[in-house]
Amino acid sequence: MEELGYSAALAWVIPLVVSLLKAGWWPTWAKVTLAALASLGIATVAGFMSGAISLVDVHDGGAWLGAAGVAFTEATVIYKVILRGSRIDEALTQALWNEQ
Repeated sequence: MEELGYSAALAWVIPLVVSLLKAGWWPTWAKVTLAALASLGIATVAGFMSGAISLVDVHDGGAWLGAAGVAFTEATVIYKVILRGSRIDEALTQALWNEQ
């Protein structure tokens, strides 16, 4: 279950990436989908690091999904508690979309 630890250690990046890539006018479901896909990406990296996933096979699919769940939960909490409504969130969103 090392992948859960790796996933938790890497998941703090997700809210920053989502804030950078999202546009303010996007509907909520699109932002959540982006966060979920980023969580699966983090879980995949964590799976490779722990050996639960290789280029040939997923050795433990349950652990991979568990790692994605940990990453998504951590990212959601970090966003809602720290990032939402902050200047950092606004600056990241405006960086690509030039919204005022």
